[in-house]
Amino acid sequence: MNLHPRDVVQEILKRHLNTLGKARHLLDEGIQYTAAQWEDKIPRFREMDACARASDIRQYVSACWARSPKDTLDLEVRFNNGLLLHDDSAGRRMRVKTRPRSPKTGAPLPVTDASPQMDLFGNVVSPALYEIAVLWSIDFRTATLGAATLAAVDFGIDDNGPVFIYAEEEIPALSAGDDRGGEEGGQPADPQPAGFGPTDDFNEFLGDQEEDFGPNPA
Repeated sequence: MNLHPRDVVQEILKRHLNTLGKARHLLDEGIQYTAAQWEDKIPRFREMDACARASDIRQYVSACWARSPKDTLDLEVRFNNGLLLHDDSAGRRMRVKTRPRSPKTGAPLPVTDASPQMDLFGNVVSPALYEIAVLWSIDFRTATLGAATLAAVDFGIDDNGPVFIYAEEEIPALSAGDDRGGEEGGQPADPQPAGFGPTDDFNEFLGDQEEDFGPNPA
């Protein structure tokens, strides 16, 4: 059955809740660590080169990710510290990307209705082509994670857009006692790139700035 993107996102989030929460936690830590690391040289974190900033944050995530028996997703590190989460049981990969912005307004890209339809059996389906990705943003006012969501996204042919987000769900923060990675969580993952394909945040090279909003953007 061809599920609506919203149902797919909700099902995947439920199945991998703890590991996705781990990724969210490390992204938040990575943002704070990178801001603190460069504070003496670049007091305004927003003014740091977007490509270098995102790469440093992803480097922190890959360096601190630790394999755990509880993990339901595996981390792969690509060129320029691009991050992929693999669900081998479903043969699915999920890219970890900064949230896309509107090319016209520069505002965070909103969710677009996927125009659900009914099949011959009465099931709600969607004709939209998409992939599942973790989208994250920075709150520059606090130098912390703005938001992290699991989303159904169409990035366009060869990632050249136009980009459409058909559904998304916020990834909840881990509760106290959950596996957060690090030395206690298992063996650290190899932070070296596993391949030299296109970077998973290629738009950073095109001068695209990352998000500058908090959990409730204006």
